[in-house]
Amino acid sequence: MTSATPAEISKEIIAFCKEIDPTYPPVFIPVAQSEEVRFNYCMTDVPKFVEKNGGSVQYGWTIWEDPSISLEAEFHATWINPRGKLIDVTPKSDGESKILYLKDSWRLYENKLVDNIRKPLVDHWVMKLWVMQGKLKFQIRQTIFKLKKFFKC
Repeated sequence: MTSATPAEISKEIIAFCKEIDPTYPPVFIPVAQSEEVRFNYCMTDVPKFVEKNGGSVQYGWTIWEDPSISLEAEFHATWINPRGKLIDVTPKSDGESKILYLKDSWRLYENKLVDNIRKPLVDHWVMKLWVMQGKLKFQIRQTIFKLKKFFKC
């Protein structure tokens, strides 16, 4: 499966986002990666970036799409700069210049991994397998995360 930032905000995306948090609509925000923030470390590095550069942290969800096949939301931390503009300062492996972002009105990062939210857009056994595979992958990551904390790696 090849997920990327959606080209537009479809009715399926709007419905998906309302299931996650109906408080805010999804919006496209720019990616202005910083060398101070490491790839895949937004939860720990964005707060440090805020301490140095001002502004605040906004927790929410990056919305990924494999058109007509699936939607996926990934818990993510972004930066609200001192002027109030929402910016993603975390580097992207695929070089994305913008992301589709849904603010979360209640969830905060509590030093625990948060599983992605997956929604198949087609009813097919492969998509059921994709959801199960995602949950299993998360359980493995969660176990490794706990072991690292236990052994202080």
